[in-house]
Amino acid sequence: MASYWALLKNPSFKFWPQLCPLCGAAGCARFLGFYIRVRLYCQGKIYHNIAIARFICLRLNPEMPPGTHRTFSLLHDFLIPYFPYALDLTMVIAENLVKHAANVYQTTNLLQEIADDHLNLYAATITRIKHRLDNVIAKLNQLPSRLAEAMGWSKHTKGLPELLAFLKNYHSRLHAALSGARALAHDWFYLAQQGLRYMQRSFLFGTASQQRV
Repeated sequence: MASYWALLKNPSFKFWPQLCPLCGAAGCARFLGFYIRVRLYCQGKIYHNIAIARFICLRLNPEMPPGTHRTFSLLHDFLIPYFPYALDLTMVIAENLVKHAANVYQTTNLLQEIADDHLNLYAATITRIKHRLDNVIAKLNQLPSRLAEAMGWSKHTKGLPELLAFLKNYHSRLHAALSGARALAHDWFYLAQQGLRYMQRSFLFGTASQQRV
């Protein structure tokens, strides 16, 4: 979080230096403002009222059809779109699910013993996260064989233990400094879907309908 806040304190972040991720035009994306995440669970802490930077596409690419989505957010790679639990906490939950053979209620009881009073880790939350992890496996199993091999993924993977072992040992094929779940989420977006427009890409740890930057 400290690195994200440091970025937002530097006014230069308001000037998007690359091609617009929505329409592809140069000099198009402009800083729009912030929206607030009321609560975020990240790196063992609970953060309140977190400002997330938003940008707007000015549609400088005339080939971009009207009426499509025009805004995008600048999220750190450890955050999950539209979800209050960061990747590190998601991995803690995954590890506990594996320890209890994916039994949601046993996992819930254990996590409630270590959770902060404000941390909602009840059975419904654990179930939602388990479904997201199951969706991660399903998405990776749909990779073309060439890409799956390049990323070291076995398309015969069925359960959380294999996924967790894979995540712990994964290193980004694009950025050597990135490893683990963050690296895989990054490579999923930028490597596995590189032939798609940004608006057509999905987030690895997001829901199926989340196809925004």
